Amino acid sequence: MSNQLDKKVTAIIKTFERPHCVDLLIRSIRKYYPTLPIIVADDSEQPTIRNDVEFHALPMDSGVSMGRNYLVKQVKTPYVLLLDDDFYFIRETKIEELLRVLENTNIDIVAGRCLEERGVRSSQGTFSLEKGVLYINTKSYEKEFKVKLYDIVTNFFLARTKSLLQCTWDERFKTGGEHLDFFLNHKGKLKVAMHPKIFIYHFNDMSIEKYNHYRNRDKEKYDPIFRKKHSITKIKREHKFFQPLSSVKNHLSTKTIKYLLKKGLLKKE
Repeated sequence: MSNQLDKKVTAIIKTFERPHCVDLLIRSIRKYYPTLPIIVADDSEQPTIRNDVEFHALPMDSGVSMGRNYLVKQVKTPYVLLLDDDFYFIRETKIEELLRVLENTNIDIVAGRCLEERGVRSSQGTFSLEKGVLYINTKSYEKEFKVKLYDIVTNFFLARTKSLLQCTWDERFKTGGEHLDFFLNHKGKLKVAMHPKIFIYHFNDMSIEKYNHYRNRDKEKYDPIFRKKHSITKIKREHKFFQPLSSVKNHLSTKTIKYLLKKGLLKKE
């Protein structure tokens, strides 16, 4: 990776009670991008301090929205790479390709795609709100610079730092719910796209009891806030949340597929 990219992009990671995930993620980043600036914010009960990245300990259970807003304010580069703490870089995690899109368009956010054990997560979609019903489907808007425009994409994306300083996360949403709220809240303000050939692996780690406790409270606690805020009575997703690996095999190297199968991170179809 060139020094030019290092000066343009900073990765941010908000983490909570999953130090093993952060460690795996940072090691995978360093494999492909040894000098990429990384900032971590940890709001665990006892944060695991790191000396190999810029590290910030936040008050216990500050929440992912507050943590991300805080992290964006620390970024000194024009672009910021948003990452969940249980992501893992692979050969197809090519940040320079996402950067190329932003540098040649007026797009604010360009996302990649998430591979999971169950297949390819289909987080991208467009919104329509009719009589209190929020419809989410996979239909895109027009294509621009070889990427399709959407209203919502996955939480693996490269963005213009100034755009995320202007369009923030609602800090009432601590964990869960913040994803849909962020993109719905900023529909029409942020120009959002997905790159079809850029991927990251998502462990979707639910092995920590304390993490699960805080995450699982969220539907009951935050769903009413979300629905009232956006005047929504029902949400209908007009697509399957996961697509088979075969749908993207032409974008993945043989080495990547063999590696993920060997590690048991993908199921054979």
